[in-house]
Amino acid sequence: MDSNCSVMGYGMEEECFEEQDYTTFLTNDVLLFILSELPWRDILNVKLLSRRFYGIIHDNYLRLQRRKGS
Repeated sequence: MDSNCSVMGYGMEEECFEEQDYTTFLTNDVLLFILSELPWRDILNVKLLSRRFYGIIHDNYLRLQRRKGS
């Protein structure tokens, strides 16, 4: 258990963790490259993860749509 969890009063049965969002270090172009390697179904799921991912996919829909057959 993390030391922050004990200070905050979380019990063992409760989950306590901090997640670092490393995607903020990646440029939109890098994320777009990664997305372009995914099957269309996964791209649609990733679109639901965050506003940033939604925007990248929405703005590049035509470029990514060619993956639809995958």
